[in-house]
Amino acid sequence: MNHFDIFSERLAYALEKRDVGVKELSKRTGIGQKTLYGYLIGDRLPRYESLIAIARTLHLSLDWLCGMRVKEE
Repeated sequence: MNHFDIFSERLAYALEKRDVGVKELSKRTGIGQKTLYGYLIGDRLPRYESLIAIARTLHLSLDWLCGMRVKEE
């Protein structure tokens, strides 16, 4: 499994678990919906600033979101 797969799977999981849609995440982070969909389907990885915004908004650790930690905190 590569970094694209891990990030996209964990982002999708976090959105579902927190009952947050792409539109809402876009509004909260300022990241475009098209860009977020790209993350979800594994076409791209976020830049550092976007990664931080997503993690803060969804209350996730960067380690978990990026696949460096197995358990969600």
